[in-house]
Amino acid sequence: MNVLITGSSGQVGHEWVSYARSRGWEVLAPTSTELDLMQLEKLEAYLETYRPEQVINCAAWTDVDGAESSPEQAFRINRDAVERIAQWTGKHRVPLIHYSTDYVFPGRASDRERYPSGYPEDAQTGPINIYGESKRAGEMAVLAQDPHALILRLSWVCGRHGSNFLKTMLRLAAERDHLQVVDDQIGSPTWAHTVPSVSAALVDRSKRGIFHLSQSGRATWYELACELFRVAGVTIRVEPVSSDAFPRPAPRPRFSRLNLNKVTGAIGKQPTGWREELPKLVDQLRSR
Repeated sequence: MNVLITGSSGQVGHEWVSYARSRGWEVLAPTSTELDLMQLEKLEAYLETYRPEQVINCAAWTDVDGAESSPEQAFRINRDAVERIAQWTGKHRVPLIHYSTDYVFPGRASDRERYPSGYPEDAQTGPINIYGESKRAGEMAVLAQDPHALILRLSWVCGRHGSNFLKTMLRLAAERDHLQVVDDQIGSPTWAHTVPSVSAALVDRSKRGIFHLSQSGRATWYELACELFRVAGVTIRVEPVSSDAFPRPAPRPRFSRLNLNKVTGAIGKQPTGWREELPKLVDQLRSR
């Protein structure tokens, strides 16, 4: 199968390239120079030239704080380019997988009591920053242009490639003897290496629409950091603090856990727990 993977240099995209090649697929993994999603007219020309039989859109504007000062660019990538892709896949009945985010929800601390197992797919959205607004707009564009598309919302993505929380914590731990980590934001990490197989399982079962995907279990950033250091054998003092200790241009959700009942029912098993899968990711980080 000829598959196009956009955003192949990112955390999820890189894992998708490896997974697709392991299945014997012919992979199109253009760089941002070869396929600049800011140039919408060239995007359709690329699709028409290579005619992929499957499109996996891992590309996104992911600079959450940067989106506040560059909203046009964020919407250009996260909504307009996505709309063009979905128009093409919808027209040609080509399977599309598109990745979205937990940031489409309001993330109120009180939602922890309302949704103790996490936001279900049909919960009311309400982004609190530009990044979340642009990603929600992208979801709506996909649903409007390609009703057969599969959209997966991911949360707290961490992998061996690209920048992420785990890498930042390990780097800072090598430089300092004391760290402060936010303990009032609750969610669930998604290990990038687990995403392709679950996504492919959904496609193999002809699933479409919106699904939530993360590792099972909940955590705060503080709890995640502490477990990371334990698994990695790093000795450092970690202090839990509130989000107010680290003011950011873009507000962060206090609660963004995703409910996994729908994906569990679809694939017949619950995604692995984040604690269970963390040692594998730590080994991957050490091997780089």
